[in-house]
Amino acid sequence: MALFLTYFEARHLPYVYIAAAVAIPLTGFLRLKLAARLSFVRLLTVDLLFVLVVLLALRVLLAGRWPGSVAMVLPVWYEIEWVLLSLEFWGLAGQVVNVRQGKRLFGVIGTGELLAATLVGLAAPAIVQRLGTANLLLVSAASVALCLVLLAAIARAFPVLGTSPGPERVVPDRRRYADLLRSRYLLLVFALVALSYLGYYVLDNAFYNVAQARARDAVELASFLGVFWAVAALITLGFRTILSSRVLSRYGLVGGLLALPAAVGAGVTVISASALLGAGAGLLFWLMSLTKLCDQSLRDSLDRSAVLVLYQPLPPPQRVRAQTAVEGIVGPLAGGVSGVLLLLLIQLLRFQAVQLSGLLVIVVAAWAAVALWLRREYSETLSRALASRRLGMGSLGLADASSRAVLLQGLRSPRAAEVLYCLEALAGMGHRSYAESLPSLLDHRAAEVRREALLSIERLRLGEAVHEVRRQAETESEPELRGLALRVLAVVGGTEDLARLTLSLDDGVEAVRMGATAGLLRLGGGGEEARRRIAADAVAADPARRLFAARAIGEAAVPALASVLTDLLRDGEPRVRAAAIAAAGRVGGPSLWPLVVEALGDPSVRSAAASTLLAAGPAAADALIAALDACDAPAWAPVDRPRRRRLLRLLGRAGGDRAAATLWRAATCAAAEVRDVALPSLAVRPRPASLAPAAVRERVRAEAIEGASILGVIDDLGAEPVVEILRLALAHEMVRARERILWLLSLLYSPEAVLRARAHLWSRSAEKRAQAVELIDSLADPEIAALVIPFLEDVPDDMRRARLFALLPEGRRARGDQIARLVVSGGGLGPWARACALWVAGEVRRRDLEEAVRRAGEDGEELVREAAAQALRRFRGEAKGIPGGGEVLSTIEKVVVLKGVSLFSETPDEVLADVAALLEEVDVDAGEMVFQKGDVGSALYVVVEGRVRVTSQDRVLVELGPRD
Repeated sequence: MALFLTYFEARHLPYVYIAAAVAIPLTGFLRLKLAARLSFVRLLTVDLLFVLVVLLALRVLLAGRWPGSVAMVLPVWYEIEWVLLSLEFWGLAGQVVNVRQGKRLFGVIGTGELLAATLVGLAAPAIVQRLGTANLLLVSAASVALCLVLLAAIARAFPVLGTSPGPERVVPDRRRYADLLRSRYLLLVFALVALSYLGYYVLDNAFYNVAQARARDAVELASFLGVFWAVAALITLGFRTILSSRVLSRYGLVGGLLALPAAVGAGVTVISASALLGAGAGLLFWLMSLTKLCDQSLRDSLDRSAVLVLYQPLPPPQRVRAQTAVEGIVGPLAGGVSGVLLLLLIQLLRFQAVQLSGLLVIVVAAWAAVALWLRREYSETLSRALASRRLGMGSLGLADASSRAVLLQGLRSPRAAEVLYCLEALAGMGHRSYAESLPSLLDHRAAEVRREALLSIERLRLGEAVHEVRRQAETESEPELRGLALRVLAVVGGTEDLARLTLSLDDGVEAVRMGATAGLLRLGGGGEEARRRIAADAVAADPARRLFAARAIGEAAVPALASVLTDLLRDGEPRVRAAAIAAAGRVGGPSLWPLVVEALGDPSVRSAAASTLLAAGPAAADALIAALDACDAPAWAPVDRPRRRRLLRLLGRAGGDRAAATLWRAATCAAAEVRDVALPSLAVRPRPASLAPAAVRERVRAEAIEGASILGVIDDLGAEPVVEILRLALAHEMVRARERILWLLSLLYSPEAVLRARAHLWSRSAEKRAQAVELIDSLADPEIAALVIPFLEDVPDDMRRARLFALLPEGRRARGDQIARLVVSGGGLGPWARACALWVAGEVRRRDLEEAVRRAGEDGEELVREAAAQALRRFRGEAKGIPGGGEVLSTIEKVVVLKGVSLFSETPDEVLADVAALLEEVDVDAGEMVFQKGDVGSALYVVVEGRVRVTSQDRVLVELGPRD
């Protein structure tokens, strides 16, 4: 600027603004072209080389014949260089750190700029005196050359920056830029930046207006501005190092985006009000200076950090292009428009500083409104960034006549899969052509197509197809389909078909008898013979007849047969009971559901009972709730915890208000494993209207307190090898606490967004995990976010513990005998953690806990009972423990062995506990063959103790030892 003012007057500066408004967008457009063809590091290298070459060229030209022309270019080049280097620096910072790190670090990272500005500003007089003003270009060029060296070092430290492909090479040129304008989120970002620039230039003009009016001469003005910018730089430095990360962490993105417009809005409102009240020029000058000081300090610290965070949800290629568009196109164009607007207001309308302040009030209001809108769009964009695309049938447009014609043509295909797909699509359309096509499909050569056609005719009660169904009942070659045709005939036929059905009751093929029986049972009148036979079969001594009765009742699905089914549900033959359970699901009588729930206690039919209850929905809810109440009722007996968990899972699928109320009661109980089941069951259903948000928030706090206390216990246990398995179990309890908190958040905020974030918290990508945390942070209010975020962020346990204890002092348990506390009370932990605590107590011979261990031997969890029995044996010196030596290993000891095997080393302990329950110990004498070449492989062996040789033709291939 000094060289420019040497050759030109200040009134020529508007031409510089116009030239910059054209040159900077053109530079940005060219950079977008390069970004599409170069990797990120190469793009930054080209930027720096371009700046270096131009700086050197300008210095050479200044020594030539037309230094004045070069001086005219210098202010424009300054703006271009500023934009390119800003894109260089902040673009690199945005790629190296993730969204969570950016919130904390962008403010600190930017302090280097202010420190450099301060040092260079202080040194500038000495440099100019020694080298001359023109040679400042060489100093700048040397700094850019140093940046090239630093960029190479950063690229080596972060190899992904250099190996990643250029942004979106496969996207056609036009689409590469048009998609920025199709994104509502980016349009709002562009609007925010444009309004910010407009506010900056209007305030800047008003500020220089009052400053110039107050100064007596140029020296006084220069002195004031020097002090002003020095103070602004110091305040900005403080804001960047202290304020930015704290405001963004505490108040989220919306706090960062609103701080600047709020400060400027407050200042110009006071200025306008003071002017209306007749305040003097001196007061207006200082108010304007203070407002400008706030604008400059917040704009280069908190506001810049917040705007940079806005880019983080975007994919890296789009992020680079969006930043380039904002810095190189939107910002300069907004500046040009601001200049034209100011020229009109000042030259034509004679606006002064006070009138410009009134204009700023309007600008700031629009600016704040866009910021608030962006806050909502930011959460949605983050959620979309974590979402994966899904394609379903609903994405296909099949409602038009031409699509129906294609589907109807597809029904003629000889391939069953194609016919079934077209039939399903037509059914989804609800067009009459679906029903009209069914009779002809009974002649299809594929049995599965004929079966689907018969079932559809039965479901639609399609009387028009009766003749085809009769023919199918006579000619069908597949016995099962012939029986199905008879059953359908009972639905769509008439009284003339009754004789045919009755005659088929004595058919020699069971499938045919089954279809005829089910059809007659549905008829009511006319089906007396079938009901008489079923009643007799249900009490027959032959299990096959009872099985037939149960299946026939299920196919008929007639509620009047519920009394017959009651006895079959108590049958002594598991096959009969399983068939009766399936039939109960189709009959659906209220008296049957308690018997189906009771069957959950029988391992032989448990799977059938669970499947039936899952399909039943709300109809089975009352029976499940009654069973849960009975499970908790006897205070003198241990609770059957596995049964209670099964009931809760099924109740979660049942739905209904009573089910939701019961699940919420379970979600607040002391046992963690019960909450682990109840909360997901609540979260996957529509949010219950009766569930008060305040209760959920209180539950979030309770879970956070429990998680904090677990962290304290882990810290107190120490690092002795004997407690390592307990430490790992407690670490898994922390993971479970985090999961419960996330399920609770889905009851407070958008469940889709929360559950999407939950899924990505398990991602291997640190970027995805950071975006997931940021999504939760943007959804939750500050109080809840402060409790939750420590559980989600990738930080060391010491930092997590310190943050939680500062918020939740009640979570800090008194230091002491943590093993005794866990053994005596269980700490509300899951069965694996309780079992590990008992095992550790046995290993360290804590005989003072023997009474508590005996009580644990009556626990409802088999794993806990086994660990208690093992600990008691250790107290008596009977159990030898690992490596075995002839002693049968407990489940926990098997887990310890498996953890030493590389194949299982990363597997969670609780999963290994389930695996260990399936393992069998094999004792092999020295020299005995374990298996030999040619044997069918049916097992995986892990060596606990001893050594095993693997040989081939008397040659030793390898020798295996413990944990191999």
